[in-house]
Amino acid sequence: MRIYVIFGLLFFQTLSAYSQSLSSIQFIEPEVKFGKIVPTNTFIPKTHIQQRFGLNIGKLNLGGNDSWQSFYNYPNTGITLEYAKLGLDSMFGNAVSVLPYIEFRLGQKIPKSFSFHISLGASYFDTPFDSITNPTNKAVGSHVTWAFQLFGYQNIYTNNRLILRLGGGYMHNSNGHTKLPNFGLNSAALSLSAQFLHAQSEVSILEELPNHPSNLSRNFGLEFRQGLGFQAFGGTAAPIGGNIRQVFSSELSVSVFFRRYFKFYGGFAFRYYQNFYDYLIENQINKLSNRPKLNASSFYFFLGTEFLIGHVGLDIQGGLTIFKPFYKKFDSVYQHSKPFDYWLKYLFPSRMGLKFYLFNTQYLPKNNVWTGAHIAANFGEADFTEISFGFVHILK
Repeated sequence: MRIYVIFGLLFFQTLSAYSQSLSSIQFIEPEVKFGKIVPTNTFIPKTHIQQRFGLNIGKLNLGGNDSWQSFYNYPNTGITLEYAKLGLDSMFGNAVSVLPYIEFRLGQKIPKSFSFHISLGASYFDTPFDSITNPTNKAVGSHVTWAFQLFGYQNIYTNNRLILRLGGGYMHNSNGHTKLPNFGLNSAALSLSAQFLHAQSEVSILEELPNHPSNLSRNFGLEFRQGLGFQAFGGTAAPIGGNIRQVFSSELSVSVFFRRYFKFYGGFAFRYYQNFYDYLIENQINKLSNRPKLNASSFYFFLGTEFLIGHVGLDIQGGLTIFKPFYKKFDSVYQHSKPFDYWLKYLFPSRMGLKFYLFNTQYLPKNNVWTGAHIAANFGEADFTEISFGFVHILK
C-alpha cells in the first residue's frame, strides 16, 4: 500500500505544478457534498446522510492553439482535498482524500456550461475492518485505499471573479485487493460549490473561448511496459490476512497519437501470479500442478486510451483473456460466482491509473520513459495494485 501512495503523491504534485508557465486562471473552490452510501451488499446497514467538505485548488488552462489545453477545450485541472463523514461512524468512521483531477467542459462558453469531472487519488479511513473491534466493515479492509470520483457540474452563476456550481456524481474506494476484505465503498452525492477566481485583467471568462483546432494529425509508436503488482490471496471477503505476493506483468503495444494529446493503443500482455503458483505447489491440483508456472499465468489482448497532459497521462485499459487456466479453480474456492459473473470476470481484465513521463509528451519526443501506478481488475472486481515502468518509441 505504501508504494502506490508514494507514487500517488508524486502525481498529485505534478498535476498541480506542471503548467505554471502557461496562461491560466487560478482558483480555489470550497465544496460541500451530501449523499448516501450505495448498499451493494447485504452487510451494509441503513446509513445516515453522508457529508463531504472539500477544497479544490485548480486552474482554467488557456494555452495556445498548439497545446493540450486547446485540444481538450481548455479544461480545469487541480487537486481536491476532502474530508468525509460517511454516515455511520461506528462502522465506516471518517475519511480524508487527496485527488488530482481534470474537468472537461462542453461547449465554448463558461457561463451556464456543463462539465465532466474525473479524479483519481487516495483516501485514508480512520475506521477500517478489524476482526475484533470492527468485524462488520467488509467494504474497507485497510486504512489507505484508492479513491475515484466521477461528477458532472452545471454553472448556475458566473462573473469574472466567481462561479457558482451545482453537481452530482459517484465515488468509489478500494484498496486494490492488497488487503482483505475489500468489497469497496460506493457513494452517490449532490454538490454545491463556489469557484473564487484570480482572474487576469485581460482575460474575461464571460466571453466565448477560442475554438480548438480540428486537425487530428496522427503519429505511431511502440511501447513496452514491465509491471510489479501486489495481491492479497483470496476472494473479496476472505481469507483475512491472506498472503500478499507479487504479480509480474509484461506488455507490448502499438500506439496511435492524435495531435500528441490523446493516445489509442492495443497489444498483448502476460502476467504471472505468485499466489497462484504457491497454491498449485501446495495443493497439487490435478493437471494444473504438473506445469505450475504456466498455469499460474495469464495471457490477454488489450485496447486502451490515454489522455496526455504534459508530463502526466490518465490511462484506461480493457482486455480480452486468451489464457488463464487457474482462474476457474480460484473462483470455485474463493469467489463462488454465478456463471454469467464468472465469465465476465474471466474474460475482461481492466486497468486504470496514472503515469508520469520523464519528457513532456506535448513535444512528442522520439523516445520517452514513464513510471505509473494502476489498479488492475477482473471486469469490475479488484485484482491487484501495480507499479509499472515503460518505454515509448515514436516511429515517425
